[in-house]
Amino acid sequence: MGSFSRMKRFFKQKLQIEFGDSGLNLNNIEELYSRRNLIVHAGGYIDQVYADTYMQSTSKKGKYIKVSEDYFLESLDLVFDFIQFINNNLESKYDFSQLVRKRYQPGIEPKPKLMSDSVGEATVNTVFKTNDSLNRFTDEEFEFGFEHKYKLSDILVKKTIVPEFGAILDIKGDRTQIGTYLGFMKMLNKKGLFEEHTVLSKNFYKITDNGLA
Repeated sequence: MGSFSRMKRFFKQKLQIEFGDSGLNLNNIEELYSRRNLIVHAGGYIDQVYADTYMQSTSKKGKYIKVSEDYFLESLDLVFDFIQFINNNLESKYDFSQLVRKRYQPGIEPKPKLMSDSVGEATVNTVFKTNDSLNRFTDEEFEFGFEHKYKLSDILVKKTIVPEFGAILDIKGDRTQIGTYLGFMKMLNKKGLFEEHTVLSKNFYKITDNGLA
């Protein structure tokens, strides 16, 4: 549990990623992390800390912990969503191509660079479950984001409403905004809020002294 707490602290302080913004049950993630430690480091036997924290009983102490098929499958989904949340945040915040260019340069510490000098554009097609959902998520005042919130009006270029609660949005803006929007909508789609969500196209450009590259 201490290691998971240190992990949360590291991501918040060093990478400006707050696990609480994931919308996931952090207690379940922490329990999964603790159960993993029991299996890997304690031969799968329940210790005092785990029993007190997650079982509210000491009667299970010393017994072998079981992993049911349902628990295993639910854990896979939980870990996937958690990793996807972290991945989307990292991709929206940092230009990892900088690492490739600097990796083999002696004396230079490879450090991700914020994407404020890049522009992104994309076209997304979303089919919503209801008309209210369509109106909510395509309204220019709709807010999206993880640590920082943006409005759809910040990036919306064109909105095309199509039959059966569908919408095609053309968006353009700073790469951080575009990356955050794509990641945020992907997370909502994973949670089952949409009937369908597809990124039809996306492009990112570097801003140079001569314009876009």
